[in-house]
Amino acid sequence: MALDLRVNTAVDVLIGPFVDLTDGATSEAGETPAVKLSKNGQALAAKTDVTVPVYDADGYYNCELDTTDTNTEGTLVLTVAKSATALPVRHEYNVMAEAAWDSLYVAKDDGFMDVNVKTVGRADTQETEASNLEAACAAYSVTRGLSGTALPAAAADAAGGLPISDAGGLDLDNNVSNVLIANNLDHLCKTATAAADMTTEVTDGTIISRMLSKTSDTSTYDVTTDSQEALRDRGDAAWVTATGFLKTGQFLALKDS
Repeated sequence: MALDLRVNTAVDVLIGPFVDLTDGATSEAGETPAVKLSKNGQALAAKTDVTVPVYDADGYYNCELDTTDTNTEGTLVLTVAKSATALPVRHEYNVMAEAAWDSLYVAKDDGFMDVNVKTVGRADTQETEASNLEAACAAYSVTRGLSGTALPAAAADAAGGLPISDAGGLDLDNNVSNVLIANNLDHLCKTATAAADMTTEVTDGTIISRMLSKTSDTSTYDVTTDSQEALRDRGDAAWVTATGFLKTGQFLALKDS
């Protein structure tokens, strides 16, 4: 299994085991390994870091790699040819982008992986937009919104700041009430009109004025004659005093005779 390395980063790796050339089991502690590297399947070449690997224990040696040794993302193969006393050694590594490696291996309290939105886009407008979003997020403040925008720079609820409570001026119930009053909507159910002429509360030409008056002028509306109750009362009275036709009781009596 390939081990992950961070690109452009010096690192110490443990290489081995170096075991006896004859029995293939006995650890060899006196080796001076000449390490070679292959980046993404290219030709093997001596590692750039000149430090000779130092013996650790159980046939393993500490090998130092510098930033040049790890400067190419992708596969990295490390080899040590057989010596007069030890068998050859081979290791494989996966050199990862810095952000990708950090997301996996840098300690985090919350355990979440980092996500950089710029990797979603390309080297074009999308990347520019992603960069702008990243900058905006970096400048965001919970209480002050985004710096550099028209939003106030003062703390929430403070003078000049965004109101987020009644104490800071949000006061939604009163503000909504004021809007209803300003548009005379409170007169629908709660507040009495100023006079019988409702022009003050209902502007002529509006839908409601056209429902109340055939001329859409509420000054002609008379509640004693034009209201629904008044219309019903007149109908009831007309029905009771009507002549020239049989009423229900009279019709039934005639039928039974």
